Amino acid sequence: MKLPWTAAFCLALLLALTACRENKTAVETDPPTDGDFVRYLEGRATARVWGIHFDVAEPKGHASGSEFDGGIHSDPEQTDARIKITMGDDVEIRLEKVPGSPIRFQMNGRPYGGLEVGDKVRIDKGRNVEVNDSARQADGGDPE
Repeated sequence: MKLPWTAAFCLALLLALTACRENKTAVETDPPTDGDFVRYLEGRATARVWGIHFDVAEPKGHASGSEFDGGIHSDPEQTDARIKITMGDDVEIRLEKVPGSPIRFQMNGRPYGGLEVGDKVRIDKGRNVEVNDSARQADGGDPE
């Protein structure tokens, strides 16, 4: 008779543990910030910011970092935030998310349009920009 009771206890414990794992207490944000990083490694600067991947070839200097302003919420219509990412001494990326708009992307003061979570941005040593393997030109105008 001990075997059925032990099996029932183990099954109840397994179900309780599974339920605890599924109830996450962390609030997910939009755009996401979990796993964000900026780093310089062997002639490349890489970053993942707001779920967008960046790869910069041959940055000048070893500077890397970020500055954040604003607030990110679980509801993207409440997110009003800006971030500046330094990748070497010659590349400065700015992302901005305001209510009702996609994420806006600038490099070195020039606007390059919108980005979405999951996009991959590659900047070559000539500072040409590709988003998801498609060339992207600056929207024109003088750098800000």
